[in-house]
Amino acid sequence: QIGAGNYVVSNDAGTSVTISGLSSNTTYYFKVYEYITPELCYKTPGLTGSAVTLPITQSSSFTTSNLASNTMTIGWTRGNGSEVLVVAREGSAVNSDPVNTNMYTSNPSFGSGSQIGVGNYVVYRGSGSFASLSGLKSSTTYHFKVYEYNQYEYAKPGLAGNATTASCIPVTQASQFSASNMGDNSMTVNWTRGSGGSVLVLARAGSAVGAEPVSGTSYNASGYFSSGSEIGAGNYVVYNGIGTSANVFGLTLGVAYHYKIYEYNTLEKCYKTPSLSGSATTVACSPSTQASSFTLSNISHSTMEIGWTRGNGDK
Repeated sequence: QIGAGNYVVSNDAGTSVTISGLSSNTTYYFKVYEYITPELCYKTPGLTGSAVTLPITQSSSFTTSNLASNTMTIGWTRGNGSEVLVVAREGSAVNSDPVNTNMYTSNPSFGSGSQIGVGNYVVYRGSGSFASLSGLKSSTTYHFKVYEYNQYEYAKPGLAGNATTASCIPVTQASQFSASNMGDNSMTVNWTRGSGGSVLVLARAGSAVGAEPVSGTSYNASGYFSSGSEIGAGNYVVYNGIGTSANVFGLTLGVAYHYKIYEYNTLEKCYKTPSLSGSATTVACSPSTQASSFTLSNISHSTMEIGWTRGNGDK
């Protein structure tokens, strides 16, 4: 011992020494002196350094909350490290630990932080006890490991946990299909909204809609039949929005038009099936036969009677 609390831990010609008998989670300071034997002439000032021993208590009690389709919050009870590092992996357990002395960049948006091994991403680094994550996939299980550390020396094994994101598919489908404002080349279709962020309406002429929208795909809508996105053969998007009705034009007289209406999650484009279905047939909005045979009778200086033969209108 030199002075108070300064202990000699190595005295040889080597370049390293293993020190035992240390306390956990404690900072130790060092000075290294070259000297010449046998005169014992020490070179000053000495080379200085410090290190913190690993925490003896790892994080515990992994928790999850606020589970949504692409976000979640994870939590843990802190151990006695200076900070924690949290690693996440999609679909299977974290399979690579952080490397001692390596500093990693964290990002709560999954896949944006440092990658350790393959598919293991750092989602949190700090002294807190929870992390709010984003950029996740719906209905997917994510696995985590939480590591207490000091000076980038990571306590292992990490605290493990997992959680599954919610489905992005709306709970309630649209309902109560109806058609109104029937014409020879147009109509209005109506529905009652379900619980999605938006609705997508498909239309097909002459037979039932024969295809479904693909989740994750965006579609363009046009109220003019056959001008919107086509899904499969002959199935056209005539409406895409948050309303409860759609005006459809460019139709053919006397043809039955079939519809399917889908509630969907706006952010991830998750379409709820089975859809709300309905159909309606265009009708003539003017008579097919005009009045004919105009006649005059009972003509006087101030009155006359005119007549005609009726067509097939209501009046």
